[in-house]
Amino acid sequence: MHHTTRSLSARRHALFAFLAIPAFAANLAAQSSTPPPAGDSPDDPGSAVQLEKFEVTAQRVDGLINKSLLQSGENAPVYQDIISRVDIERMGFTSIEELMRNLPQTTAGASLLQTAPGNLVESGGGWVKFSTVGLRGFSSDQTVVLVNGRALPRSGDTDNGGPDLSRIPLAAIERIEILPSAASAIYGAGAISGGINIILRRDYHGRDLTAYIGSATEGGATEYRLNYVEGISFGHGRGNMTLTLNYQHRNPLYARDRDYLDEAWRRYGPDTTLKNQYGVSAFEDYGIRSFGVGMVALTSLSDPAPTLGIPGATSARYAAIPKGLSPAQAQALTIADFTPTAGVVNKGESLGRVVLYKPMEVFSANAQVEYDFIPKILRGYGEFTYGRTRQSYNSPRQTSTTLDAADPANPFGKTVTVYLDTPDLPEANDNSRYDSVRAVAGVRGWIGKNWEWSADGTVDYSDNRLASGNPRLALEGIISPEARTAYNVFADHSLYPISRELLDQYFNYARNSHSRTTLFEGNARVTGDVFELPAGPLRASFIGRYSSWEYVQGQSYRGVEYFNNADQYESSSNDSTRKTWQGGFEAVIPVLGAKWRPVPVDALDLNFSASWESNKSGGINASSGLPVSSDVDAHTYVGAVKLQVTKDIALRASYTEGFYPPNWDDIGSPVFTQQVPGVFPDSARGYTMQADFTTVPPDMAFISVTMGGNPNLRPETSKSANYGVILTPRFLPGVTLSVDYWKTKKKDGIYITNFPDILAHADIFHANITRADPTPEDIAKGWLGRVISIDSRTLNADRIETDGVDFKLRYLRATERWGTFDWLTSATYTNQFVMQESPLVRPINTVGAGGPLRWRGASVFTWAKKRWTNTVTARYTHTYRTNTNTPSANFPNAAGYDGSHIASILNWDYQISYSVPYQRTRLSRSDTWFAGTTWTVGMLNIFNRKPAFVTDGSSYYNGYDDPRQRFLYVQVKKSF
Repeated sequence: MHHTTRSLSARRHALFAFLAIPAFAANLAAQSSTPPPAGDSPDDPGSAVQLEKFEVTAQRVDGLINKSLLQSGENAPVYQDIISRVDIERMGFTSIEELMRNLPQTTAGASLLQTAPGNLVESGGGWVKFSTVGLRGFSSDQTVVLVNGRALPRSGDTDNGGPDLSRIPLAAIERIEILPSAASAIYGAGAISGGINIILRRDYHGRDLTAYIGSATEGGATEYRLNYVEGISFGHGRGNMTLTLNYQHRNPLYARDRDYLDEAWRRYGPDTTLKNQYGVSAFEDYGIRSFGVGMVALTSLSDPAPTLGIPGATSARYAAIPKGLSPAQAQALTIADFTPTAGVVNKGESLGRVVLYKPMEVFSANAQVEYDFIPKILRGYGEFTYGRTRQSYNSPRQTSTTLDAADPANPFGKTVTVYLDTPDLPEANDNSRYDSVRAVAGVRGWIGKNWEWSADGTVDYSDNRLASGNPRLALEGIISPEARTAYNVFADHSLYPISRELLDQYFNYARNSHSRTTLFEGNARVTGDVFELPAGPLRASFIGRYSSWEYVQGQSYRGVEYFNNADQYESSSNDSTRKTWQGGFEAVIPVLGAKWRPVPVDALDLNFSASWESNKSGGINASSGLPVSSDVDAHTYVGAVKLQVTKDIALRASYTEGFYPPNWDDIGSPVFTQQVPGVFPDSARGYTMQADFTTVPPDMAFISVTMGGNPNLRPETSKSANYGVILTPRFLPGVTLSVDYWKTKKKDGIYITNFPDILAHADIFHANITRADPTPEDIAKGWLGRVISIDSRTLNADRIETDGVDFKLRYLRATERWGTFDWLTSATYTNQFVMQESPLVRPINTVGAGGPLRWRGASVFTWAKKRWTNTVTARYTHTYRTNTNTPSANFPNAAGYDGSHIASILNWDYQISYSVPYQRTRLSRSDTWFAGTTWTVGMLNIFNRKPAFVTDGSSYYNGYDDPRQRFLYVQVKKSF
């Protein structure tokens, strides 16, 4: 009932946001015929300025921005979404990760910034953790991210190794172009679900210095930012440079700063009546596992019947460890010693020190340069970006170790888990450093009047280091079983701490990881008018691209003192490379238009793109040390049409394709063959087993099974279709509504199978089975011949099909009396995200249950009048299900702790800005400082709405929401 009430309330607020705001705006706009008051004229320095919508109807060679010839913009034939710099500033987000998390087309839940950081440290460390993004429910490696039209390198060689977003400061962004459909013909390999093109600021005139401070009103996550932007003209106006400098510092937000853990204790404390799906108390399932210290409990949570067997407390399933025990006393502990503490609870507080929102320190610099060597003939351009990010925090956790029944230290004679209090052991920690450098240099020129060309090269290098440690991990036997002998788990370590000698010997554990990526890319483009059609020129572009990407990773276990020494990372390494050659052709064909309109329609445009791409993947497999190699070629296409029926209505449709080469582990895992007894049922032989040694000769009873990677894997491919309508009704000036139905199908996904499944489904995997000729007896039974060998290597099998609708409504109206109204609403409805991981399982629709959300959207209303700008934003995220909700088709064994679903989210934000204009008269020194400043005060989540409770065992809140809750910020921008 709790979730249902919140959900209904959210829907009522959402309805108000989407209906009341435009009604209010239209009402004010209707009154604009009233004469404006004195001083409120368009010539007034503070009067409102009507915003221009970004829309490009014809592309030309740009150079600095590697543009596709295909028309771009929100109303282009190929559907795109455009997020302008003004939109970003009004939404008030503090990082690009927050922005991407809130876009309707993206599928990320918690951004990297707010993910509970213990996830890697707890297992002994990990790699540097990056901020990535996926579109339409697909993984981040199947979404291409570009900067100025050139690809950002992958951050790794796994499914989650998409490009890192955190290296791009918001202050440097001019706009973001999102193409949420298969787009390899435009963006290259990896664009299974689409591409995100981030355009940086350029051609800026003047200087801006911006200072920002923000903090959560409930405490924590205080953030400081300082940005400097300057536009410089040089060479007597023939050259220009835009320089952006950014510094950002954020303090952590701890779990103790919020009451999520208090709520978890209220729900799952010792008095709870909740039980898991097996009938075991939720206190054992979550209360002890999250909060218990100095306790022992049964390990199994699937049977409520067993007990610890403590004398005098035969029903007890948990007990506190007696206090004050020395190591010697703990060694002699018996089960009877637990009689006084049976059923006693010790609650720890270590989870309160978990970081919910990560601290960070970032510095970045970006420069965009253009220079006319020969005006109208030859222009040079360049881009340089440097960034450094540092993060450092502890990652506490409940420390536990399992003692099996035969363990000499176990007095219970059955498998138990000990939840330790370890005040003498340091907490787990993460210390990371991420450096990146990117440089672009190129030239563009003109060939006659109708043809242009550009050629450039890109170098992108990143160096990433992580020093992580978890001294308490040794107690779980992962590092050293002897550690449990040296550190008695039942002793009172607050009174009898471990010696420094034993601490250094068994618990001085640190894992140091190092990875680096290097990308070289060259782009060349020639664009021009091929010939004149009745409706206009047919324009074509010929593209060539080469890229070479290398990823090297390694790790050592030698201690934190090696963090700054790259030579120490040779103990384990993995190299991955990919070289790409791409050739492409694009064409824009005006069929009907203002010049030629034989039928009563305004315009008809066709867009076409074709691409051939060759990818050669290589490297060294970390586990085998063997070389990895795979060659994949692919052809992809884009076809789009836009029919402008009248000035009020346009129709568009597009077909696009994408492909993704296999990952390195899929092709490079060691291949080996072994003889396996045929003791597995064969579906083609009556589900009998051929290893019947009483009747079958031994040499015929075994099957030769080949396992490992497969260098012959086909690339994963996708096809997308989009059908849209764009309405710009003349009877509603300033209104634009677009509705687009989209559908993407992916096939040949990589599937890791096993030979028993292959044999049990011989009709499906017949191509993977080699058989002997059937004997007369086999033929009489209708059987196939006995199995000789099975190919159980990785294969192409799984598929995904998803479809939905995107909505975008904009009302933009400038009035003399009331100022400018700008209302923007965008939302995505995902109808299905059907996954079939292998031919052996039924397809599952994961929308709202393990996959993308059913609904996501945002509504932004801005009213600007003279020097004031007010913005109200409503952000909506739909409900979803997890394995802690009541059982469902996708989670049949769910525990039911969190009700029928996780509640929806509706957060409201507000921002107000005031601009102080320059004055023509002489100013005092104090007035000079204020002239040309813009003062902004904003608040995210103005009603301080708490995230929904989610039983995840650590942070206990909905990761799609923001744990900072209400966040207040002040920003001052000074223009020179």
